[in-house]
Amino acid sequence: MFPIAQIFDAKFLTTYSFPSYLENRELNKDSEYLLVIDTSGSINLNTFNETGYTADVIDKPGNIGYPEAVETLVGEPKAVLFREMQTSTLLKVAGWNVNIGNKNMWQLNLISFNSEINLDNIKLNDSRIAGTGSIFLGEGLEVEELKINGNFEVRVSEDLAVVVIGKVETPASWIDATIGYLNQADEVYKLKIIVEDGSDVKFYDEKDGS
Repeated sequence: MFPIAQIFDAKFLTTYSFPSYLENRELNKDSEYLLVIDTSGSINLNTFNETGYTADVIDKPGNIGYPEAVETLVGEPKAVLFREMQTSTLLKVAGWNVNIGNKNMWQLNLISFNSEINLDNIKLNDSRIAGTGSIFLGEGLEVEELKINGNFEVRVSEDLAVVVIGKVETPASWIDATIGYLNQADEVYKLKIIVEDGSDVKFYDEKDGS
């Protein structure tokens, strides 16, 4: 389990949870939040136009228990840690659907597999995504640096200027420049993506990956 107590040295609040669903839509707009998920299952991550977060199960057979969220009460950024509840083997699922509100400032530290990460219309602090799956980076994403580790297909909106650093596959139209791969040669990049060593990451323009 991620050593969150050692890092934040904070008291915890466990949010009220239903058997397969949980939410907290009352996070402080003035606070920053670190979303921590470390699971061997899948995560479908999306955003919504509100504060807080929701989570539910991916209703497919798997080996993951129902989600539980633990929040730190003090410090910056405050942490929201998703972890597995003890669940009967008969009720194990493939993973979790997680939604985060775009009225909060988030930082992501995610490890999951066969996941779908959709990042659009949200402002993030520098973040890291590891594991396998697909990532969509929309025009409305605001983040300076995103690190990726693992095997991913990444779709990038044609209206989001990025530079990609690392050993990757990109569309033929992207420019192999000194600083990295640019998807828009005539625009100043808004997002720097660092693909860590040992990863297998393929990039697509939004229309190419659809």
